[in-house]
Amino acid sequence: MPGDSNVRTLRPAGGGDDSSAELEVLAAAVRALDEIADGFERIEPSPHWSSARWSAASMPFCMRLIPAKQQLAALRRIDSADWPDVGWSMELARACTDFEQELQAAVGLLDMLLREEVPPGERAWQSQRFTAGGKGFREALTRLREVIVGRYPEAGRPS
Repeated sequence: MPGDSNVRTLRPAGGGDDSSAELEVLAAAVRALDEIADGFERIEPSPHWSSARWSAASMPFCMRLIPAKQQLAALRRIDSADWPDVGWSMELARACTDFEQELQAAVGLLDMLLREEVPPGERAWQSQRFTAGGKGFREALTRLREVIVGRYPEAGRPS
């Protein structure tokens, strides 16, 4: 956003004063992906769950949503025009988009499953949709993580 002093375009690691800052952004994104994956995997849904049970089971995932979205926003500031590996930066942008779409779908279904007024039959059907959609969510998350760590392995190392 032009004129927004809080938005900083990320420049490539490798020689500049900010190289460790860019690597930290990538590493923070990988950590956030790992955290949200862990929260998602803790949800082992049943079509018979009440909204209260869904709420309890999804709490670890929901608590990690805001940090994950913040890290995705940070990844979006990687500017392919300034990055030496344009192909990688474009691949990163595609992987981010795919993950954001899957995340939005999972959160949308979860929001519906948390509503008390949803009838049991509808909740069971939506629970099955959530479970089926989980595969796409996990694949998109894994792909995004692989794009980052495949190019910058140090971003995937524990800090």
